[in-house]
Amino acid sequence: MSIDQVSLPHRPSVGLTNRVSTHPLSPLTAAEITNAVQLIQNLYPKRTRFQYKAITLQEPKKGDLVPYLEAEHNGGKRPTIERRAFIAYYIRNTDKFHEAIVNLDRQRVESNVRLGRGVHGPGDAEEIILVEKIALEDEGVQAEIAKLKLPEGTAVISDPWIYGSDGVNDEERMYQCFLYMRDPGDPSNLDSNHYAFPLTISPVVDTVTAKVIRIDFLPTGSDHSVKEPQPLSIPPPSEYTPGHQDLRTDVKPLHVIQPEGASFKVTEVGETGRVLEWQKWFFRIGFNQREGMVLYDVRCSPNSMGRSAYIFRSATMIGISSIVWRCQTWSSPILTRGTLSIRRQHSTSAMPAQVSWLIILSLDVTVLGPFITSVPCSTQIKVIPGPWRT
Repeated sequence: MSIDQVSLPHRPSVGLTNRVSTHPLSPLTAAEITNAVQLIQNLYPKRTRFQYKAITLQEPKKGDLVPYLEAEHNGGKRPTIERRAFIAYYIRNTDKFHEAIVNLDRQRVESNVRLGRGVHGPGDAEEIILVEKIALEDEGVQAEIAKLKLPEGTAVISDPWIYGSDGVNDEERMYQCFLYMRDPGDPSNLDSNHYAFPLTISPVVDTVTAKVIRIDFLPTGSDHSVKEPQPLSIPPPSEYTPGHQDLRTDVKPLHVIQPEGASFKVTEVGETGRVLEWQKWFFRIGFNQREGMVLYDVRCSPNSMGRSAYIFRSATMIGISSIVWRCQTWSSPILTRGTLSIRRQHSTSAMPAQVSWLIILSLDVTVLGPFITSVPCSTQIKVIPGPWRT
């Protein structure tokens, strides 16, 4: 993978900041996030606009964390562990995707790397909503929809998918938008199953220019051939909401109550830290954009010798699974619509493990080989030689 190290301006050395003690495994606080963003923005001219994809805790190295946890649980003096933030961001309206590590205690950016072509950041809610709007307001798309001669008042829905990889014209970061409509007989029903009314029009939106760059047409037959939009024959609706179902009436109510409260206890530690105790178990809880909930420092209660039993000291993942599944027929342009769910296994270290495996975004096939996503939160578009650190 080709990457360029962004030059960091020379700045005087800054000592550790005075801050309230925060556990090294606690998620970033609001103030820390604001501070990290400001340090990144200080690297650029004032008018530079940013699009942040992830701002999260950069977990400590195992070699630093283990002595801290040992001291914490044995009443010893805990060593200082500097707080760091991991940031993934774009220069807005460009393809310049970066990853940075910010030392919050020393108030400096320790690394700021621009990733190479073919490595793209994930989608986010703000961007997806914008892509929906771009696709539906495009004059070319509206002209193609008009050829379907839909009933007046029909609500057309855009379903953007970040562009998957089939190795053909996928260097740029794009969204493939799949269009549907709500039941024409009930267009105001926001819970309508619009997937029962697929349209054959599929705009492609470039995220840099924020424009529709082409309009694909979807195959509707077994031979995968496509044709220009024609007046649509509308099928009957297929709804799943309770109001559209004949619900069973022969079941008795189920009540789940705990008069004495829950069996577990959650203790807040600082602004963002949480410790959960349940029966003989003790562990810390964190959250990040990649795994969601994260369990740290999982232990059992002391044994007869007065020692706690470690299950693991720090892990950002439990287990590993990887799934690639098809969402429609195997045909272009649906080749790009690969839903990929990756769960990566880490060692007991908070440091990422070295791995060497491949998952191809091709909807039907998963192939093992030398591949790794270059960063925890990025979407890797190209197959690259490994091993790399995840």
